[in-house]
Amino acid sequence: KAGREMEIARLLDMVGLEQRLLGRRPDEVSGGQQQRVALARALSRRPRLMLLDEPFSALDTGLRASTRRAVADLLRERAITTILVTHDQGEALSFADQVAVMHEGRLLQAGDPRDLYFRPATPFVAEFLGDSLILDAACEGGFAVCRFGRLPLDSVQVSGPAKILLRPEQIRVQQMQAGDDFPCKVEAVEFGGANSLITLRFVASEAADDATIVLRRNGMDDIRVGDLISISVIGTAHVFPSS
Repeated sequence: KAGREMEIARLLDMVGLEQRLLGRRPDEVSGGQQQRVALARALSRRPRLMLLDEPFSALDTGLRASTRRAVADLLRERAITTILVTHDQGEALSFADQVAVMHEGRLLQAGDPRDLYFRPATPFVAEFLGDSLILDAACEGGFAVCRFGRLPLDSVQVSGPAKILLRPEQIRVQQMQAGDDFPCKVEAVEFGGANSLITLRFVASEAADDATIVLRRNGMDDIRVGDLISISVIGTAHVFPSS
């Protein structure tokens, strides 16, 4: 077909393969390269509907991100309806226009990625899509009273005892100052490069079960075991609908 060589070159570039690999047999390339060849071949047919089942799982981290962006752009450009099956929450949220969460054969929630992340229908959906702080609270008049004090809610429809959700990025951490509310002691720090996991214990809490929280923080934050810090919340808490 006209433009065949140009299209092959474009597809190779999109999936990060070199021209010199064109003459090789399938058993002469790696598993990750085989996966990219399969993806390029599927896209070359310009289908109306595609099913991508973990298409980026065998790729290195950097290549996975760039290939995912290139594939998403190409699918939108060609208006190819696509179902992506993945266990990578970040991949689902960044790739898709609509996200659906399934559990034990049941569809729990489907919709816009931001809606599912910030307004999940159930605690399971919340925890499946990312780090979550799910707290017991007493709700009334659009506010919740919980271990973090009195917080505004994203709904005024729920009253009485309920579960609320905070994402860790809503929690601000700073060195303890005189008069600060909710003092915490740093019990553990797990450095992970760009991000670290810190375990905090509420100084004033006597309940062993809910006295600690785990947050993911910027790896540059100078937080060490034994530090006394205070925490505050930004934004609104999401309240789960009554079951």
